[in-house]
Amino acid sequence: MRVMKRFSFTARLRLTLLLSVLFLSSGSILLLLNYSLVRYRLQLMPVVLPLSSGSQFMQGEHIPGTKQGDTLFQIAISSSDVQGELQALQARIVTASLRELLLQSGLTLALMAGLVVLLSWLIAGRVLRPVQSITALARRLSEEQLHERIGLQGPHDELKELADTFDNMLARLERAFALQGRFAASASHELRTPLTIMRTEVDITLADPQASVAELRAMGETIRGAVERSERLIDGLLMLARSEQSLQGRTQVDLAACVHAAIEQIQAEAQAQHLRWEIELQTVYVAGDVALLERLVANLVENAVHHNHRQGWIRLKTWADDGMARLMIENSGPHIAAEQAEALFLPFRRLGGDRIGAARGTGLGLTIARATAEAHNGTLVAHARPDGGLRIELSLPHLV
Repeated sequence: MRVMKRFSFTARLRLTLLLSVLFLSSGSILLLLNYSLVRYRLQLMPVVLPLSSGSQFMQGEHIPGTKQGDTLFQIAISSSDVQGELQALQARIVTASLRELLLQSGLTLALMAGLVVLLSWLIAGRVLRPVQSITALARRLSEEQLHERIGLQGPHDELKELADTFDNMLARLERAFALQGRFAASASHELRTPLTIMRTEVDITLADPQASVAELRAMGETIRGAVERSERLIDGLLMLARSEQSLQGRTQVDLAACVHAAIEQIQAEAQAQHLRWEIELQTVYVAGDVALLERLVANLVENAVHHNHRQGWIRLKTWADDGMARLMIENSGPHIAAEQAEALFLPFRRLGGDRIGAARGTGLGLTIARATAEAHNGTLVAHARPDGGLRIELSLPHLV
């Protein structure tokens, strides 16, 4: 019973059986057709009849299938009574010939069937070798071994496409695990900072029994600031998680209207810095989540205001091009190295490289913006301007 449980029809065994059955079926059909044709031709051979009752010789037609052409052959007969014996002899010869043909053909088919089973087993093993490599690699995989790849060489067929797809999936998983690890470490550090501030303030105040009302009020204000920062961070993490999920419903959204709403929210801060707006907006519609898209545009506009020079400028433009709705946000600001522009989309990464202790923001704005763009089948890229500042370009499928 234990042996029966361990036995299973593997793909290699099934493929071997399939090829063997296909060969046996084709060979059996060919054998039966050959047998029927030979039998039919043998039954067409003429029965030898005497030319006259007193003849000692009779002549028959040429044997079918020979090269005698129209040449006649003669058979000696002692009397006309031999006709029955010749017919019986002819029948026995035909029966024996057909039986020998069937026997020899069956033995040949059996030998070839054994050879085909062996060859099918070897061929199936070779064909399924990439699948075995994928299975072995999948069994070895862990979070620390995601760097391994199959790297199948050979013709570009279905199996190579499967191996390449598996390799691409491993590459995506490796990047995802790396980002997850960095995100978890950064998030825990960011959350620990306000908690440390609050605990320190409380410990210092409690250690002084003579603490005045002013000192207690200062402690309360510090703790409130830390709590507000924690709330902003938690809200950012929740927004990021929501942005990375698949969209449940889509509505028509005007990107230009989102830009106007974002400008109204940040207008007071922009005026305090004496920033100049350069606006060129066209109505362009996209399909998506209204709240997420408004938050995406607001994050981009807020980033342009927060990281700008006093008396600087911000340029905003929306238009449709090649089936895509596009938004360009360009601003003056501090100089950024070209290779650092892409890193700004990483969690908790800010201009200047400072992740901790910022008075505003959580370092998640651009991360949330890119996650939202990708959830809407779009792209978000940043380019460092030679004169300082950034140029950010958003592309989403245009809804005509």
